Amino acid sequence: MKQNYRFWSLVTALAMPLSCSSEEQPPGLAEAGTSGSASRSGSPSAEAGGEGAVGAGGRATGGAADGPPIGEVGGDGFYVGEGGAPENPATACRRDAEWVTTGVEAINTAADERLLAMTPDERTLVYSQDDALFVRDDDEVTAVALPPGYTHALGVSVTADGLALIIVAEDGSRFAEVSRASRGSPFSEAASTARFTLLNNGQVTSGDFFSSPALSVSGESFYYTARKGPSVAYVYRAHGEQLSQQEMQDPVTLGTEDGQAKLVVSVSSDERTLFVLDEALGYVTGLWSATPAAELTEAIPLPELQTAVTNLACDRIYGTTEIDGSLDVVVGTRK
Repeated sequence: MKQNYRFWSLVTALAMPLSCSSEEQPPGLAEAGTSGSASRSGSPSAEAGGEGAVGAGGRATGGAADGPPIGEVGGDGFYVGEGGAPENPATACRRDAEWVTTGVEAINTAADERLLAMTPDERTLVYSQDDALFVRDDDEVTAVALPPGYTHALGVSVTADGLALIIVAEDGSRFAEVSRASRGSPFSEAASTARFTLLNNGQVTSGDFFSSPALSVSGESFYYTARKGPSVAYVYRAHGEQLSQQEMQDPVTLGTEDGQAKLVVSVSSDERTLFVLDEALGYVTGLWSATPAAELTEAIPLPELQTAVTNLACDRIYGTTEIDGSLDVVVGTRK
């Protein structure tokens, strides 16, 4: 197993090594590594103009490329103010959270592992190992062969029960899903597009290039990235019967006209935190909404991560990070 030397160096610099106890191990991943764990406190360059600060569009505004470690996901969001303001509960994912991070040694090998999706109960993880796709249900690993014409390279999502994978056609023309009868059993070799009929039909007219699916825990919202030609891309949320209502998310924060798209990775259980891979930055940015009805515009950079998925309570965050020139899956437990 590869050692996380980058995290060890943080431990040395901060002189405060931390590790997960056996009681904190995520379900089904009791072999997750405890070496190389670290935590770092402090605000993640939230002040305007600070080093590595990220503006409303999720782009770096200056300073060093080294941002905060993945531990700094931060903040409880806004609360009820004066004057009879509507109720505004805290977000599931705290924007000021600090994390104890370890490698998931039950998955990591000398190959490149990239986490693609996870169920909110942490029992099913979908990941690639070099060019192959795998699903880990508790301690059982199954190789997945997608139907012809589909790929995991454009993103994968998994339903909350772990019984269906949302996949994308190689040419970006449609979404589909493959299903199975139970966890641990193989997925069907046939792709069904029934759930996405209206979206896929609309693509025929728009010519959009679809990628980066993320189904909400409730299954009622579907987030994705759509490229409109070589330069323009936006993030959409589809919901309603047959996903008939498509809404562009904030075009300033989640849109682009320079070809560097915001690729949806995952959405929190309350849909108030969206994680996207910003192609312009090369790492994940978390975007929070100030209120349940507000746009996802409050950006927090996660420069150690190339993917990010949280559990139901958002007290653990899984992701992909580069260690010694290759990719590994890591898990951060909230302090």
